[in-house]
Amino acid sequence: MKTYLFSGAFPWVRQLSAGLDLALPNGSFTGTNLSPMRETTISVLQKRFGEILRGLFLVLSVAALATSVVWKFAPQAIECVDRAVVLRHLDRFEKRLLAARQLVESDEKAAAAAYEAILLDLKEIKKGDRLGRKKREALNELSLVLSTAGKTDRALSVCEEWVEFDDRDLIPKIHKADLLLRGQNTRVEGEEYLMSLARTFPGSQAITRLAAQYLFDQGRANEADALIEAGTKVFEKQIAGSEWTIWWDAGKGFTSSSSRMCPPDHSPPNHLRLDVSLPAGAYSAFRFKSPDWLGLRLSDIRLTLDDRTEEIKPADLDLIGFTLLDNSIGTDGDNSHFAVQLGQRVTTSGPLHLTLEARADPPLPALTAKGEDRL
Repeated sequence: MKTYLFSGAFPWVRQLSAGLDLALPNGSFTGTNLSPMRETTISVLQKRFGEILRGLFLVLSVAALATSVVWKFAPQAIECVDRAVVLRHLDRFEKRLLAARQLVESDEKAAAAAYEAILLDLKEIKKGDRLGRKKREALNELSLVLSTAGKTDRALSVCEEWVEFDDRDLIPKIHKADLLLRGQNTRVEGEEYLMSLARTFPGSQAITRLAAQYLFDQGRANEADALIEAGTKVFEKQIAGSEWTIWWDAGKGFTSSSSRMCPPDHSPPNHLRLDVSLPAGAYSAFRFKSPDWLGLRLSDIRLTLDDRTEEIKPADLDLIGFTLLDNSIGTDGDNSHFAVQLGQRVTTSGPLHLTLEARADPPLPALTAKGEDRL
């Protein structure tokens, strides 16, 4: 009887119920005339099920068509949606990291506890996960807070956790070497570990910088100079083999569809030259991203658009990952890029030839002793 309550809204239920009442008198399956009625019932079910499937396929087809149209004609909308979803996912941990950073100056103990709580919630996060970068930030900042607070053992433990999280990341290994060198009882172990890193990763400017400074502090200037010279030769090979990414803003901002990979031209030592031909358009800005593994300093930056060359002042650049130095910008790598905003829009009816040139040096500061510049 309850089935009839829905018969007004779903007529096929009434038909099915009538068929069942006739086919199954008194709730029994006995009798010799049931087969035709059961066939009728099954036929009704098959028909309705087919209608449901056709409706479902229609809905899926319309959704697929709408997605393909948006993907083809409005890719920036897809990027906006993706960015919004990701940002919402990351925002909670970004706020917690910000709160921990604000505690560092006033209460190191509370800041360390905040970072520990964040890492506990990110325990299962792997390197390639959306929250992987936030976990790396928490590990980095916690190791620095613990080191400043003199909690060397726990700081070393955090470095080990960091290496386990990403064994290709050199920063925790550099932190570990620095912590070992500071300890009275671990200095010998620290020197052995640092020199092992310098031999294994001769292309790491950060390791070369730390090792050279340590050797110079120990009165081993010749060894420090040899290490810097070897690091410079490796750096020149890295520049030649690097691949940069160039974005352009032609009215829609920096998007994945307005970018191009660009290896440098074969240039003299300590010289970076990027050449690329861009489609016709109205350009207002360009962004240049260095390889994540490449640390360098750039100075004497010049940008040429077709036949017009302009000298770019480091202070006028929009920097992410790069640091503004004296008449130059520097980075140790890790998602670093800089943007050039044009004073006025450049419009071309044909291809635009862009050339970026700069002096490129390893990010090695002068080795110092007793507060005096040495190099």
